[in-house]
Amino acid sequence: MNIRTFSLCLPAVCALLAAPGAFAQDAVSNEATQEIQVDRDARVLKDQIDAARRHDVDTTDTALVFTNNGRMRARILCLGFDHNGNTVGRAVTALPKLGLRYILASDLSMGADFIGSVQCSSPGHVTGSAVFLAPGAITALQVKQGEHAGQIRIRFPVVASY
Repeated sequence: MNIRTFSLCLPAVCALLAAPGAFAQDAVSNEATQEIQVDRDARVLKDQIDAARRHDVDTTDTALVFTNNGRMRARILCLGFDHNGNTVGRAVTALPKLGLRYILASDLSMGADFIGSVQCSSPGHVTGSAVFLAPGAITALQVKQGEHAGQIRIRFPVVASY
């Protein structure tokens, strides 16, 4: 991430978070949500990053990227929450040994606009990172990670899809 990318993206995120109508649409109510399977690898992520860089997209999304540091396949389950803590959606992805896969925030919300957070867990040796993709702007977002009761817990404090 260079300073130009950061300076282009940060105002967009701040404006979105401060906008009074930003939370007008709740993606999904607190009803039971269906778990979806997602299988995207690094080649597809590169295409999405390139499209955002060239302004070839008209939406903003967050890529939740997972790297398997282990020598066995790993499975990761993610739950998305809106700004009020209501469950937006669930997604699962399987990572090949030493491989990379990612989930988009829009996968969790079934394409609906939302701003919130995502929490993921895996029994494997998985590392998480997040990339904010906006027209002409790409930046890394904060990720918190720890281990609890043999599970890797990954928290993405701010994600957006609109």
